[in-house]
Amino acid sequence: MDGFEVCQTLKNDPNTQFVPVVMVTALKERDDKLRGIEVGADDFLTKPIDRVELLTRIKSLIRVKFCTMIWRRAMWSCKNSKM
Repeated sequence: MDGFEVCQTLKNDPNTQFVPVVMVTALKERDDKLRGIEVGADDFLTKPIDRVELLTRIKSLIRVKFCTMIWRRAMWSCKNSKM
């Protein structure tokens, strides 16, 4: 199983579909990057990576994940309060 398959498996599973995925790879072709995004990767970095860039992107994805969790909980609460 390659990284693309792992990513797709994570994104197809309801228990892990919202886990942020950053693909870090030696693949440099445009088609590889597009494939990574198509299978659900949230970001795609080509080696060698810049450590600061990687950490900044991870922090950004954590912020998005946190906001998404808050939004989903609010939607769930709103939906259940109307019942």
